[in-house]
Amino acid sequence: MSMAGCSPDVTSYSTLITGLCRAGQIEEAYDVLNRRMAEANCSPNVFTFTPILRGICAKGQIEDANSLIELMDKHGCSPNTVTYNILIDALCKKKDFDGVKKILDESVLKVWKPNAVTYNIYIDGLCKAGKAEEAYRVLDVMMRNRLYPTVVTLNILLDCLCRVLKLYEAKCLLEKSRELEWHVSIFDYNTVMSGFCRIGGWPTVLKLLTDKLKKGIVPTLGLIT
Repeated sequence: MSMAGCSPDVTSYSTLITGLCRAGQIEEAYDVLNRRMAEANCSPNVFTFTPILRGICAKGQIEDANSLIELMDKHGCSPNTVTYNILIDALCKKKDFDGVKKILDESVLKVWKPNAVTYNIYIDGLCKAGKAEEAYRVLDVMMRNRLYPTVVTLNILLDCLCRVLKLYEAKCLLEKSRELEWHVSIFDYNTVMSGFCRIGGWPTVLKLLTDKLKKGIVPTLGLIT
């Protein structure tokens, strides 16, 4: 580009960094960020850092991720919600829920704010770690912060409750979906009904089937057992 008289800008460098990170060449991406962009006097933005952060978080390198976020601050590039969602996802995969809580507690003092995706990632991590009760507490925090659960939230919680055989809690959650303004799908009903099938709870299966039909949800040919 330079030979053609067209100097690369931050978008050009960010695109190059994204390509390098997708190819697993994180060190080369760092070189573009720290050397080539500096030599070109081109300031990075949040989109420049995001693919590198995603790449190192995918490897579980939490310390490197925190260092990168500090570097963003030094460049006057405030990390946004997407930045922290990537880090929170990595922490959840390592079951470092204290680390997640610390990030969320500190968010009140920073520019970024958690969104529904942030809490879905957190709740999913807790559920996969078998911490259903903690997941419910996070759900309460989410709603107190006026962030309403999404269909994704419902699916995560129902799957978690059914896996640990808290089936009646799952049934109650399903029944509260209208109150919470959740759109319940056939997948959600099948998840709970399959759980009751496994323990022989046929009366509850029939009730859920009836409820599903009343809501106009067409049943599939069979349940997964």
